[in-house]
Amino acid sequence: MSEFDFEKNREYLVEKYTNGSCDYFAQAVYELTGWKIFKLSTDGWGFPGNNGETIYPMDFVHSYCCDTNGNYFDVTGVYENEETLIAPYIKIKDDYVGKEINGRFWTTISFKTDLDEERMAATKFRNFSTKSWTKYSTKHTTQKMLKYLEETYYSLIYYYPELIDTEKEITDRFTKLRQILIGQCETRFLELQSKSIATMETQIIGKKTEITSTQNFIQNLTEEIKHKKHVINEKSKKIPESRRAIVVGKWLKNIRDKENEISTCVNSIERIETQIRNIKSEIERMEKMNVNDFLRDT
Repeated sequence: MSEFDFEKNREYLVEKYTNGSCDYFAQAVYELTGWKIFKLSTDGWGFPGNNGETIYPMDFVHSYCCDTNGNYFDVTGVYENEETLIAPYIKIKDDYVGKEINGRFWTTISFKTDLDEERMAATKFRNFSTKSWTKYSTKHTTQKMLKYLEETYYSLIYYYPELIDTEKEITDRFTKLRQILIGQCETRFLELQSKSIATMETQIIGKKTEITSTQNFIQNLTEEIKHKKHVINEKSKKIPESRRAIVVGKWLKNIRDKENEISTCVNSIERIETQIRNIKSEIERMEKMNVNDFLRDT
């Protein structure tokens, strides 16, 4: 991976990790540094239950970390005062109190900070391969988790450049985690590649069967036309010359309709053959792909 420019992508990163992906950012920080994760929570949305009661589910509105010096950290920066970091989220929820939005309403904003002890207990770097990121990534594709890790790492060293010099372990951890995720991506890629190629090969078989069926239909129509022409030739000899042109004309129209049907079938075969060529080209493209192509497409 080439060096990621945090400053250049700052607006995108802040938008992403303050609007729904902050828990993945905090988790990645923990994986890289071991810093504790905090959750900003509220009593939650209130909404009517089945028996008319009001239900208040716990709702987390932001995740962030606390470094070894007691400073609080998220994608927006490093804060000595925790209240400064959480202030924007309290202001947002203030706008919702007492207002019904899509059938829900905020009844309180009694915020608290709470260590995510259960998540912390289940997340240990030394047991990474069995307990940590792989388990945490069940809601997202491995490719997305890799992107979360990379973006968090470069955000982290932007705000804490001294980590590179004083704690080289952070880079080692990042490299190890990234290799694990790439390995998972490669496994997933090979599975998808094999499955996709098998599916396309099955499509080709189906289309070839369709061509064979259409060719048989054309052959039958051709035989039918040949037979009808012979019949018309014999019957026309018995028709008075004054009526022959009208009667034979009707019979020949039926033959022309059959010939047009054959022409349509021929065009259909050509179209299917083009589809087969396109599928074969896609198979060749997929056979040449590797995990790096797979990652670039996500």
